[in-house]
Amino acid sequence: QNISTNGAQDWESFEINGETYLAVANNFDDSTGNISSVVYKWDTATSQFTSVQSIATSGIAGWESFEIAGKTYLAAANSFNGSTYNIDSVIYKWDTATSQFTLVQNIPTVGIVDWQSFEVNGETYLVAANNWNGSTNNVDSVIYKWDTATSQFTQLQSIATIGAYDWQSFQINGET
Repeated sequence: QNISTNGAQDWESFEINGETYLAVANNFDDSTGNISSVVYKWDTATSQFTSVQSIATSGIAGWESFEIAGKTYLAAANSFNGSTYNIDSVIYKWDTATSQFTLVQNIPTVGIVDWQSFEVNGETYLVAANNWNGSTNNVDSVIYKWDTATSQFTQLQSIATIGAYDWQSFQINGET
């Protein structure tokens, strides 16, 4: 299958209720980065991915899917809106009633390139790989922690980085 894209920067696959989905991060269409990215669902009858939702994005560089309490979330790493790198990235949650992702939270980011989610002791964290502010790569990346009381992420820690592209969590001797 060929899937048309506009400067796709990332593909993210994930499952919801045993069904396979694929999110495409459309970054730029030769004139603007303010374009829609697309979520596809695998159709077993046709053995093809079919479009299920277009999501407005701004120079998106990546998607990150993760689960919290059995619910599927998708984080958009919006990196540039045509005039600034200081823009909001967006967290979405799958709504089973509408079979669509709905807005949960906007999070300020700085030329973000990627999100990474991870768990520590049953708590969910999300870290932003902030990369560029328009004049320097000397920008902090930020770790957020899921707050079950507000059903949103709150800033936990800012870490000095220079042109971060990615984060990866890992464990050594039970320590994350």
